Amino acid sequence: MTTLLQNITLYTKHLLDLIFPPACLICRSLSNDPVCTKCKSALKHFKGRKAVIAQGREIAPFDKVICLFPYEAKFERKQNLLPWLNQILLQQIKENQIDLNAIDIITAVPLAQKRFKERGFNQAALLAKNIGDDLNIPYQKTILRTKETLPQFKLKREERIKNLDRAFQIITPALVKDKKILLVDDIYTTGTTLGECGKVLAVAGTKQITGLTLAKAI
Repeated sequence: MTTLLQNITLYTKHLLDLIFPPACLICRSLSNDPVCTKCKSALKHFKGRKAVIAQGREIAPFDKVICLFPYEAKFERKQNLLPWLNQILLQQIKENQIDLNAIDIITAVPLAQKRFKERGFNQAALLAKNIGDDLNIPYQKTILRTKETLPQFKLKREERIKNLDRAFQIITPALVKDKKILLVDDIYTTGTTLGECGKVLAVAGTKQITGLTLAKAI
């Protein structure tokens, strides 16, 4: 019976592939892989020390902030790309020899409620959960966005700081106290959002904060 079901499943897949040939999730060209070779080669990534975009006092209270890719709009906020992006992210973490062994908790920058309703998902949180699952590090939702904010990319530096003033708070301070935290975001523009989240984590008594972002606007 099991063999029969497996054969039916395989036949159905082949039939669907004939009717709807597999295509690249980005450019829609025919491809057996989720992302075609051409689109893969277009995705540049930072290597070695270039992946560390900020470190020490320049990005306090973070120990360091790591970014793996220059920003590419075609890879942004497409939920069907998340499994593939997660594989690439893990690959780059290993290639850049980023040590995550000492991390106690992985968390993510929360998305404004309005934008969450528009998109239906928080890309940063999904990436953080996947990293946690693959590296066997617990994911926890630790930060709450307490007010609606404007999209940061539309604002000047001073406006960005004011826009995010008191926009975040820690849900359970005892959960993060004396812990080493990996804070994940999808896009790093000026670092204001990541920085504000880092501040509330620091006030709650975290021992160390490392920032990890998928892409950096350049």
